[in-house]
Amino acid sequence: MQPFFNTAGPCIEGEHHMLPPRRRLANALKLIEQKKYFVLRAGRQTGKTTSARWMVDHLPKTGRYEALWVDLQTARERANLQEAFPLLLDAFVDALSGHPTLPCPRPDK
Repeated sequence: MQPFFNTAGPCIEGEHHMLPPRRRLANALKLIEQKKYFVLRAGRQTGKTTSARWMVDHLPKTGRYEALWVDLQTARERANLQEAFPLLLDAFVDALSGHPTLPCPRPDK
């Protein structure tokens, strides 16, 4: 299949036309090396999810970091924190349980 321009969702290398994430994430990678925080913030469909997923794939390959993809969308619409926090915790547990090297706590429900 020939690569095409993706207009919905994260881009997949080899499947979609895309700019290499490494170049645009150079500053973020430096901040990670310095153990500092950063935020990926931009308009819609500018590559935030693609960039974050690239880091989750790339960082463990360095042998220095672990990275985890946690989808917090399930709690986004909850106004009640007592409903939202268990959903957030479940999302972290689900992400950790699929990770080969990170320990996964099993919280009591």
